Amino acid sequence: MRHSFVAGVSLSFRLCSYCWLLIVCLALFVMPLRAAEKAHLVLVAIDDSGSMKQSDPLRLRLEAATMLAMSAGPNDQFGAMRFGSDADWLFQAATHPTSDTISASLNTLKSSDSWTNFIAPLRLAEQYLQAHDEFSRNYDVNLVLVTDGAPDPGPAYVGGPQQNGRDAIQLARALGQRGVRVYTIGLGKSVQSSFLQELAVQANGFYVPARTAPELRDAFLKVVTRIFSLPAYEQIQGASPSTIHIGRDAGIIRAYLFRESSATTISMAEKPIFADEHVAAYDMHNSGPDIKMQLSGPTNGATVILCAQQPLAFEAVKATPAVLLADAVLPIQVQLLGSGEVQWGRLFMRDASVQLRLHSTGESDVVQPLYPDSATHSYRGDVPTSKPGEYDVTVRLESPYGAVDHFLGKLKVSDQAASLPIQTTIEYPSFLPALSRRLFATKIPLQYVLPAGSATIAFESAPGIEFSPQQTEVSPGRDQSVSLFTSDMHTSGTVAAPFSITWNNGQQKQVRHGVLTVQLVAQNPVQFTRCHWLAIGSIALLMVAAILLLPAPKLKGVLIVEQAQLPKRRVILDDLRTKQVVVSESFDRDVLDREHIFVRTGVDRTLFSMRMSKTNGQWSPHVERADGVPLDGPRDLKQGSKITVKDRDVTITYYAG
Repeated sequence: MRHSFVAGVSLSFRLCSYCWLLIVCLALFVMPLRAAEKAHLVLVAIDDSGSMKQSDPLRLRLEAATMLAMSAGPNDQFGAMRFGSDADWLFQAATHPTSDTISASLNTLKSSDSWTNFIAPLRLAEQYLQAHDEFSRNYDVNLVLVTDGAPDPGPAYVGGPQQNGRDAIQLARALGQRGVRVYTIGLGKSVQSSFLQELAVQANGFYVPARTAPELRDAFLKVVTRIFSLPAYEQIQGASPSTIHIGRDAGIIRAYLFRESSATTISMAEKPIFADEHVAAYDMHNSGPDIKMQLSGPTNGATVILCAQQPLAFEAVKATPAVLLADAVLPIQVQLLGSGEVQWGRLFMRDASVQLRLHSTGESDVVQPLYPDSATHSYRGDVPTSKPGEYDVTVRLESPYGAVDHFLGKLKVSDQAASLPIQTTIEYPSFLPALSRRLFATKIPLQYVLPAGSATIAFESAPGIEFSPQQTEVSPGRDQSVSLFTSDMHTSGTVAAPFSITWNNGQQKQVRHGVLTVQLVAQNPVQFTRCHWLAIGSIALLMVAAILLLPAPKLKGVLIVEQAQLPKRRVILDDLRTKQVVVSESFDRDVLDREHIFVRTGVDRTLFSMRMSKTNGQWSPHVERADGVPLDGPRDLKQGSKITVKDRDVTITYYAG
């Protein structure tokens, strides 16, 4: 007896009414997690028209449908219907149907209907979903449609075959909008593949042709592995033992055996979950990273497809840059990983494609294929980024066995690395000397606009203009400015100043060129602005204050005093003036007053005095001894002069500052 999801929840509430608060909490926090891991509701619609006797004489589609049903998990639902001129249920969706029940129901198909009405199975599926709306919303709904023909609904259908095809595509689109995926399998060689492909595309699925028995096997296998996320890893043929490396984190590991004789089996495997004359399925025990198996019995025409449910993700070999300039190229190299190992050469990758997507909100995606590189077991590509904007960078694997989306990072594409004005004006005082032009320079800001990298801005020489500095670097948090001033006395008019911006983000280097237009305006005193006059007045006041308030510059003299049995002492003589200062202050004098020099030698006393005299326009220092103190040595005190005073054996060496 089938229990619906609603009935199960109601029963839980009746049994656990005393802990309703706990259930509410679980509903809030657990249900969002389960929503991403929905169970599967699989409905199979099988064409029962008379032409199927020629398209599938061995009735392999029935065994394959049973294989699909037996691949369902413990929480999945499976149902089957037949269609021709109309559609009806072989059995409605149920959990855990047995292979005997399914086979018995499918064997009622007689391939005796005269028509193929594609609206009928789609409408029956729609009615079922509407009647079980709450139930079906908790499932990932898939409809597998198996047929060998084209729309041929019979004379009773208004509009004929063409209208039947259009109505079917419209209804498939409506099913797709509510989340249903439709997979179409075309049997035989006369199938209308374009119609079946459009039917599947409108409902987020795909079309698989099956012109022969092996193709029918592959078609059902692709649908099974896509619905249940079981990528096909390896194909095994022949009687030799095989060892397949899967990895340690694989979930379900299943082997599908397609054979010509029911005597062909898989040894070294678990008990089969399903076995029919031409199809069998085995669940393999995940005892380690390697799976060992061997075919026994007649192996001619027998093939094993090993599938593994394993989390797959991409990893960028080199980090995705955070920024790019427009018209740059985004180089990408990624590897597909499963259980932490690089997945390369797997069976499911042979029909797969890898695409890089740059997704921008409100804008169309930039999509570029990535190509396999067997030397590095990776996928490479170059994506032109000609449109500025902010993008999410994702890599997507599309395969008949499933899709993998992986987020690589965010990317900002800009048409410039730095911003600066494209025109400015220099108003300069033409009546002042050229030396003063720097005081009235015009500053322009240089701002960095990207979140990473740096840009070097360099200005070329322009007639009549100087830049300070002529080259500077800007980067995030490090904006700069450049001063412009005129270099000629009589410059006026418009000058074009070319510049270049060299951008480097550590991975790429690009150069942008531009021109700064500078208007040079020569101003006379009448035109000069009040701000400029204030600047000139302030400078003049500072110069006058400096002349009046700052003392005349002095040089210090140093006496090195050496006395027996006492440490050497240094005496700073602050009152000694330089010769230049003395002369300028005594312009019309020939002799300066003596300067007394004191040295601490136990008591303060004057050892000698010094005066300056002018001889032939040159000033010279002279030392005069103090009373009672004999003085030997040169009379002219020069830098480095050494004077010996016999009193108390004091040696004095004078150094001018």
